[in-house]
Amino acid sequence: MPPLPNSCYVLVACSLPESATVYREALAGPGHEFLVVSTGAELIERCRTACPTLAIVEADLPDMSGLVAVREASRKRPLPVVLVFSPSRPVPLDQTRDLLIVGHLIAPPREDAIKLTLPLAEFHARRFDALRQEVEGLRQALEDRKLIEQAKGAIMRRLHVNENDAFRLLRQYATDRNRKLVEASVRVLEAAEVFLALERRQREADPAPLQPQRRAL
Repeated sequence: MPPLPNSCYVLVACSLPESATVYREALAGPGHEFLVVSTGAELIERCRTACPTLAIVEADLPDMSGLVAVREASRKRPLPVVLVFSPSRPVPLDQTRDLLIVGHLIAPPREDAIKLTLPLAEFHARRFDALRQEVEGLRQALEDRKLIEQAKGAIMRRLHVNENDAFRLLRQYATDRNRKLVEASVRVLEAAEVFLALERRQREADPAPLQPQRRAL
């Protein structure tokens, strides 16, 4: 089930039916959408088709380690995780350094502990997601700026104009065709590549004649 707007979508991976019941009771009510799965493979598959706000994952799942499942599920997008483990089998810290752990629970889970842990875990998960989106936006802005600068350079070389005029022409081209500036820049660079290829083909087909040698006096 897809999450409702502004709701917290929680994906739970636990192996025991009685634990699944505790999670369902703790997560029932407004503000949460949730899904309970019983294997690491199901966790990985669900993360491929949806973007949970966070996941509650047992360290030991029937088919694989919970850490292995989380690591695989986080390949394309970091998955905020509340890790559940037994006091008799604590998870070494060095095995979680590359994971986004936003909380811990002791197995077997208790409803009151889940309700206490979840709000802070959700806060950290949403905060991380906001920072991730901000970083991705800045990275995309830098990539767009590179393309725009390259397009300006191509216009300057082709039309023999200065930088200001090249930018004015690029902006006008984008406006005339109702395109974003970066989209217009891509078209300009594609055209520049075409002209360079044509010029190379022309030079190969019609090489410049040899210059006559000067006679010695």
